[in-house]
Amino acid sequence: MSSSVSTNSPSGPDSDVVSAGCIGFDAPVESNRQRKRNKRREHKKEKWLEGKRKKVSHASSSPASTDGVTRNPVRRERNAMMRADTEAKALKSPLVLFDCEFRAQMHTRENISLAQQLMFCYGANKKCEWPLRLVIACPQDGDMHQHLKKNSGLANWTCFAMDHRPVSTICAEEHQQQFVYLTADSEDTMWSFEPDVVYIIGGLVDKNRHKNITKDKAVELGLRTARLPLGEVVDMGDHSKVLTVNHVLEIMANLWQRQRSKKSVTAEDWREVCL
Repeated sequence: MSSSVSTNSPSGPDSDVVSAGCIGFDAPVESNRQRKRNKRREHKKEKWLEGKRKKVSHASSSPASTDGVTRNPVRRERNAMMRADTEAKALKSPLVLFDCEFRAQMHTRENISLAQQLMFCYGANKKCEWPLRLVIACPQDGDMHQHLKKNSGLANWTCFAMDHRPVSTICAEEHQQQFVYLTADSEDTMWSFEPDVVYIIGGLVDKNRHKNITKDKAVELGLRTARLPLGEVVDMGDHSKVLTVNHVLEIMANLWQRQRSKKSVTAEDWREVCL
């Protein structure tokens, strides 16, 4: 594996991978023994965190905490605990890769719209109890990177990373991963998350002008494809089965919450998350 994502701080400006505090393709793979050991550690950590939460709660409710000087450290400690808890959960979640290499196929406004949709994706994912790991693949000197950099809070995004390698390079170098490109034109259907699979969402806003573009790219890269089972679980009528990027992510994030809690999902689960 030729590249990794820092789990603590952003990489340098010339790095191909820039982390905003979470996990990209270097997420550790657990063996059964490690999983059991980590469960015991998590139980101890949860008890420790509970004690810290009580101390923070007591400090924030005490008269001394009404002073701005003392309250800010309390807030920072609470935020740091929440961030650590969120990122620990994300380590157990699937990775979703946004392919943002379709600049030439979109107008300027559509590129701006895609950047907004990616921000919506982050917002929806952040609210989940079990957030997905999000990685945006885009050229470092491209418009998408510049649009996202305008967000002043980008450096503090959790469960998120930017990867400046071409998608073809990512797929070739991260050979220990399996990749599935999600496209409405696929003949195969995604009914649940598979272990050790990276799901790719095409970052494209084109009002369906370019037929089969994401499927053709997946075939060119030698990747499996799949589509969400919209037609099977929802009566779409004459409506297009092509969803916006953020709607696809929201459906996947909601589905993952159900699969995480129930261990399996049904057509009814899909229907509810798609409505």
